[in-house]
Amino acid sequence: MDALNNPHPQNRELKQIEYPFDFETVFVDEQGNINRREQHQVQCLSIELGNGVNLELVYIPGGSFIMGAPIEEERSLSNEYPQHLVTIKPFYMGKYPITQKQYEEITHHNPAQFKGENRPIDWVEWHDAKRFCAELSKKTGLAFELPSEAKWEYACRARTTTPFYFGATISAELANYHAETAYVSEVAGISRQETSDVGLFPPNAFGLYDLHGNVWEWCEDTRYGDYQGAPTDGSTWEQIGSGDKDDEICTIRGGSWQSTPDRCRSAASDDARYNVRSSDIGFRVILIPRKVTDTQPISTPIPQSQALFLIAKAAKEQWRTLDLSSQNLTQLPAEIGKLKHLNDLKLSNNQIVEISIAIGELKNLTSLNLSNNQIIEIPVAICESKNLTEINLSDNQITEIPATIGKLENLTRISLYKNVITEIPDSIGKLRNLKELNLRLNFIVDLPAEIGELRMLIHLDLYNN
Repeated sequence: MDALNNPHPQNRELKQIEYPFDFETVFVDEQGNINRREQHQVQCLSIELGNGVNLELVYIPGGSFIMGAPIEEERSLSNEYPQHLVTIKPFYMGKYPITQKQYEEITHHNPAQFKGENRPIDWVEWHDAKRFCAELSKKTGLAFELPSEAKWEYACRARTTTPFYFGATISAELANYHAETAYVSEVAGISRQETSDVGLFPPNAFGLYDLHGNVWEWCEDTRYGDYQGAPTDGSTWEQIGSGDKDDEICTIRGGSWQSTPDRCRSAASDDARYNVRSSDIGFRVILIPRKVTDTQPISTPIPQSQALFLIAKAAKEQWRTLDLSSQNLTQLPAEIGKLKHLNDLKLSNNQIVEISIAIGELKNLTSLNLSNNQIIEIPVAICESKNLTEINLSDNQITEIPATIGKLENLTRISLYKNVITEIPDSIGKLRNLKELNLRLNFIVDLPAEIGELRMLIHLDLYNN
């Protein structure tokens, strides 16, 4: 689909369809009685995954909201304070939690304890959810990830300020949770005592289902304590804990089939060790658009005229340094290959998915910064820039390091922090000048013996693998 500007030709056969979605939301009083109904329409995106399995996403418009709970909210907790203003850019979010048939289509296995193809996947740890996002991104050529805690709450509230997006309380007719426990004055119900098919209960005003109960949902954040110092832009909040890998925790949101109603509130935030698998924890995904506005979904890639102007100027004037950070670039222009004199190239904080082979033409390049993009793979061409001494590819969705990286014998620093890398090639041992290697927050199980050949290495960061 042109709307998402899929850069991977091998994935073009996967159909992507945008469509309007009409639905009704309900609101209740403190007794749990429906006292208002509203009609809504949102824009949805359906992505074919194969074998008749689709992933449905809802466009979430940008805006600002008050995150957290007021102190007077019934059974709110200290980790939900203080309330603070957060501004969110538009994004797409899964209409439902990832189902078992979706998970199996991407990963080829189904670990769920409560089986049912339309039930949410459960028994997945945080790393499993991250791997799913990486494999989904690779298959579709799009950039999927777990939501930040702020994006999750913004999407859940859908412009409401009440404890639940239904209003003052919740009931067994509205969600799957431990319904024998009342939140305020509603009549107690009967618990299902297991997960249920997604989409059985009414959605919120953004068209999202199952945000209260069914399964807890993993978020990207690692957070300890309250909201003092929390980001105000909707970004992931990564706080470092004790340093003990076994104590590392990640945020979960929404409550589950066995949660009491207070734990299912929009503001309720809990956590679990990143390696925990449970029958009441699943996840849903978000997709960051290539082009976003405050009022409508994406349609065409952002113009790159400013970047092309700077590249042309840099080529004419033989610049040694070019900074194209935060330019909303969706791809690396092929014209970049004309910068034969360039030593330092900065492309951080864009939305680049694929690195152009033109990067290999920059024979004098010594420093390359592509951090905080949506890059899925490192092209072999990058290993032709043999004068490179520093590469920063942190905070992308890279799944593997090419074996040809051994050609970059002048490298002294590599940062691949926060990707989804599972193994390191043996050729890493050829980087005899390497001093710093940052592989924090990946999925690496074993290191090759060749890493012992890096005699110049003084800093190796493998925290949280």
